[in-house]
Parts: sequence; structure tokens; C-alpha cells
Amino acid sequence: MRKGNDIYLHVLKSENGRIELPALPAEIKSASLLNGGKVEFSQKDGKLSIIIPQTTLEPVDTIVKLEVDRPAMKIPVVTHVSGIKSTASNVYKGQNEEYGPQQAFDNDPQTRWATDSSTKQCWIAADLGKATTIQSVRIQEAADYADRVTKFEFQYRDGGEWKTIFSGTKIGTKFHKKFTPVTAREFRVNILDATDGPTIAGIELSE
Repeated sequence: MRKGNDIYLHVLKSENGRIELPALPAEIKSASLLNGGKVEFSQKDGKLSIIIPQTTLEPVDTIVKLEVDRPAMKIPVVTHVSGIKSTASNVYKGQNEEYGPQQAFDNDPQTRWATDSSTKQCWIAADLGKATTIQSVRIQEAADYADRVTKFEFQYRDGGEWKTIFSGTKIGTKFHKKFTPVTAREFRVNILDATDGPTIAGIELSE
């Protein structure tokens, strides 16, 4: 979320309060929690590092306010968050900047990957840039469009073949699944059936 010269980051999960993101193309003047608490930050070598005191982390959504040196809406959208390159089989009316797959990986529940109406089958994939061991995934359908997905599978790419780690039915707004660790570079949510065009607000892969 952006307003004036402020950018609001929604941190849905952090084990130790340390967050690493791509550097912003702007100077950060200050960083603080929405309630005014202190947040440490540094921006160098193409990375933005944020340290939130563990005692101030919220159980669901910790909001960090970044004040930058220019109107936040004029800052280009960062589409590859935490090194993730995202792709999808369908994007709502082709509007990639607003509803593209990168919106599902930006740690902001107010943005979303959306698909065209009446879409029943589609997929969204993450390329982590290198082989990474993953053993947990969180998936969040956008609240206003929840429970559209009725059948899906979570997969990883092995050479030229997608292999299924687990299958499921409903996703909803709080889906979380742990599984036997899998090491791969690419993972995807493959939606096999839905009542209407699936809309995903967040996907979080954890080591």
C-alpha cells in the first residue's frame, strides 16, 4: 500500500523479525511500525534489510511504514520480491502490473493475482533463482473472492516435468501446509477446478 510519501509493508510472517527485499529506487527517510515503534533498516548492494524487534511482531500482520524522499505512487513497482520470478497461465484482462502473478508474492494482502472471469483451470509459478529446500507453503485467496478454488495441487519442477507434492480442495484465506522437504528451483500452485476466476492475495514458501 502506498500513500503520499509513505509505503506500508505488511509482514505476514517472520521468525526473527528480519526481512530482506529488493532495494527501492528511492531514498528511505525513516522506518517505523504503524503504532510508532522503532524499526531498523539499511539499503545497500541492491537489497533492503529491515529488522523488527521480535517483541513487537504481531501474530498475523505486522505493518511497517517507510517514509521515502518522493511520492510513493511514482516509484516503479518491484515485481521480483525476495528473488522470486513469478509467472501465471492467466491474468485478469491482461493487466499484468495490477493483477499479475507478482502481486501474490509481494507480502501485501491488499494486492492480488487475479484471473479472467469463468476461469476454471490455471496455474501460478515461482522461480526462486536457485535450488531451494521448501517444506511449508501458505496460500491466501483474496478475502472478497475466497473459496472459489475447489481443487488444486502444489507442485515442483523436476527437469521438464511437474511433480505433485500434495493435492487439496479448498484454499480460503488461511491455508497452510507443511510437507516433507523438497529441493527445487521452481514451485507452482496448479488450480484444477474453481467456481469462478481464482484470485490469490498471497503465497509464501518457507524453508
